[in-house]
Amino acid sequence: MSQKLFADIRHNKFNTAAKRMGSVVKISHTSLSVWHLHSEKQIRFNC
Repeated sequence: MSQKLFADIRHNKFNTAAKRMGSVVKISHTSLSVWHLHSEKQIRFNC
């Protein structure tokens, strides 16, 4: 499931397995939020 999700996103922050490692993704109807390991900030993509 997660591999298909990241394949569908098609963003340069997720284009390799190494970049996806340690990521937590929260998906809602209006946005996609991503936290990375050892990061205090989240990345938010609005739909």
